[in-house]
This record gives sequence, C-alpha cells and structure tokens, in this order.
Amino acid sequence: MKLVTTSRLALLAFSAFVVLAFASTAQAEVLSVPKQTINLNDGTVLRGLVVGETDTTVTVDTDELGRVTIKRSRITLMPVRDTAVEAASARVAAVDPDPIGHALVLMPTAFLPPKGSVVFRDFELLFLTLGYSPTASTSVVAGAMFPISADFNALTFGVKQGLYQDEAARNALAVVGNVTVPIGREINEAGFLWLASLVGSHRFTPGLGAHAAVGGVGVQGRGESAQNLSLAAGVDARATKNVKFLAEVLRGGTSFDPNSSLTLLNVGVRLHGERLSADLCAVRPLEGQLGDLLFIPLINVGYRF
Repeated sequence: MKLVTTSRLALLAFSAFVVLAFASTAQAEVLSVPKQTINLNDGTVLRGLVVGETDTTVTVDTDELGRVTIKRSRITLMPVRDTAVEAASARVAAVDPDPIGHALVLMPTAFLPPKGSVVFRDFELLFLTLGYSPTASTSVVAGAMFPISADFNALTFGVKQGLYQDEAARNALAVVGNVTVPIGREINEAGFLWLASLVGSHRFTPGLGAHAAVGGVGVQGRGESAQNLSLAAGVDARATKNVKFLAEVLRGGTSFDPNSSLTLLNVGVRLHGERLSADLCAVRPLEGQLGDLLFIPLINVGYRF
C-alpha cells in the first residue's frame, strides 16, 4: 500500500519532525553568568546581576523585580565589582531571551543550547520530542508520535552541531541532520526519511532576527530512493519581553511520498517565560493537494529544563 494514501498525516508528521534536529535554545556556554547577592539595610536580599554603577546608585537585573536602581546608602553588602561579570551581563542582555529560540514555527535557527540543557517539545499534543545537549556546541534529539499506534507512527533521531557563534550571540552557523523512520501496519513500503541542512542566523537587534537553511531531504530504502532540495527562510520580531512574532517559508519534501514537494507559509506568535513557551500558529500550504486550505492551526509547547 502506497503511503500517498496517508499524505495529509505524513505532511503534518514531517512538518513537525523537521524541527527535531534543531531542539536547542539560543544561548551559548559563555552566557552562564553567576548571579550576585546584594543586601539592603531594611533586610531585603536581592539576587541578580549588577549591570551599572555610579557614585550614588547601583543598577541590578534581579530575578524577582526586573531591572532596579538602588541608592548606595541603602546597601549594606554587595560583591566587589567584577568587570568580567559585567561584560557577560551585557552579552546576556543582547541575546534573545526566548527559552525555545532554536526554531521559529517549524524551521531552525542556528543557535545552540547551554551545556547540559534538556528541552521538551509538544506539537499539537501529538508529536513529543526530547533533546539533550552534552556540550555547548552539540545537541541530540529523539521523538515519536503519541499515542503510540500499531498502524502508523514515526520515530525521529537527530543531531545539531554548531560551527560558529560570535561572542555577542548575534551571528551563528550550524549543521543539522536527522532520520525519521515510519513504523506500523499501514506503512509497509516506506524506507526512512533523512534531512541534512546548513543553517545560518543573524540578529540585527536583540528583538529582530533573520534565519535561513539550505540542504537536502530524501526517502531511502525499501525500494524507494528520491532526493529533493530543502530550503527555509524566516524572521522573528519581538513585541515585548515575553511576546514575539514568527514568520517563515519552507520548501522541500513534506511527506514520505518521494515525489511530494510542497511550499509552506507559517506565521505565529510565541508567548514565553524563562523556561516555558507556547506557540499559536497557522500553517498555509501554498500548492499541491492541500493548497485549497486557507490555514491549518498549529500549537507548539516547549519547556527547557
């Protein structure tokens, strides 16, 4: 039985799994800046980063209150000024604070997670993924559809390797690759689907970034052998500290049918905190069998441990 009979499900499955190889966050190891403790004369204890000082005031980015400026007369104890910490703090402020900054809607960015990060993502309450970063320049990920079905499922395994990231985390390059293996009673003629891409990202400002990916995608094995060009481009624009807008266009193979190629236009908004994010998005097929659809709603939820 040809898999083209499950093309719609395969389209959604592949679209979700494209992002699996990029399961990381847009921060580097240099951004792990130690927090500082400041004691005030009324007994208050502030924990955060000193980002500025004058003869009469100290400015601190705190965990609880955000950025605050305190008169020196109120301070009973504070750390000795550390210029290295101040420089690192400035770099932190310049980086996108999105905890799931590894992707827009479905396409990647080139940024990498902190060493030891664990990232969980849930697409449409159906596709579950878990990523781990053994180093600051490498991320691995695995995922599957849920609930587990004996008729149709797909297992994905991916790797992302950073090639370059500047000290200010404004420019980055990475290579990514993953393999998706369909399994189940209804999938008896498919091989595996592979994806390999070079991804580049540039941030014009901390609130505006552009991203692009170029590579190949293909179906291999069980009598099938086909390859296609994979292209993606997108932008993200920050509206507030916890809200950003996403837009992207993806072109390439979009199902396990080796003859299938589709262009997707995706737009959305991401609401996030320090660890948790939620994407409310719309996917628009621009051609092919699903081209008559206006939008397919998509909800992504992510959490970085």
